[in-house]
Amino acid sequence: MKKLCLNSLTLLLITLFIVFNLSASTELPKPEQLLKELNTALKNIESYSYTIYQEGWDVFTKESEKKAREEYSKEAEKKYSKAADKYRDTAESQLPEEKEKPIFKKSIMEYKFMKPYLLQMTVIDSDYVPDFLNNSKLTYRPDNDPKVVWFKFKYLPFALKRDVEGEYGSFFTANWQIALMILDYYSKNAEIKVEGIEDYKGNEAYKVVFTFNVKTEADVKKYEIDYKKWGIPIETKYKVDKTLEVLPRQKFSSITYWIDVKRKIILGREEYIGGKLHWREWYENIKLNHLTKKDF
Repeated sequence: MKKLCLNSLTLLLITLFIVFNLSASTELPKPEQLLKELNTALKNIESYSYTIYQEGWDVFTKESEKKAREEYSKEAEKKYSKAADKYRDTAESQLPEEKEKPIFKKSIMEYKFMKPYLLQMTVIDSDYVPDFLNNSKLTYRPDNDPKVVWFKFKYLPFALKRDVEGEYGSFFTANWQIALMILDYYSKNAEIKVEGIEDYKGNEAYKVVFTFNVKTEADVKKYEIDYKKWGIPIETKYKVDKTLEVLPRQKFSSITYWIDVKRKIILGREEYIGGKLHWREWYENIKLNHLTKKDF
């Protein structure tokens, strides 16, 4: 009888030991610690590239169409009148009709980044722009001229030199530098919880949920952008400032992020308004520290 009790006790102790070690090995980091690790990891990444997948609800208004037509033709019209006529005809024929109600849209883009802030984005296929802008390429080389963006339209054999303050969608903000800055901003306006570890598109990832209670602009805590800290050229300030305005405007109820457990990089996010999915974005084909200036 004593032997049986001892065996039972031993089994219980072994079970408790295993459970304790398993729980200890899967202990989740605190949100502030995880954000710190994300920033540390990014400091050690000199360059990266990925394919961005986006989908969500959006409105393509007549004003947006007008901007797309005017912005992407003015430089060509100024310097290459014959090519610009052909370009403009193509653009006019492919502009969508005005849509007032939100519709579900998707987008696929290839993105490159290299410090200090070299950018290149190729629009593979996007519902967010007129069809004639698919397969176009944007390049930003602030090391050469921080006030210039080069635009390569698929129907033209040359790249167009354009002012940095043009209409470029998410070109300046689709990188991890901006993503982490926004995370820092959100952290001051939300309740954050690391809910667990799960498989996210084949990667072991932390699931991190930001829950908001922002009703008006007055509810948003002020956030002063340290451009030097984030390595952001001051010439792109207008676009970064506009990106931060989305919190009071969209009135998110929550945003969920997936963070790679080993590499400490953002893999994707989902935005919710009123508890309903509004937008999602994720990265695939991620490569780190492999680019040179020749790739831009």
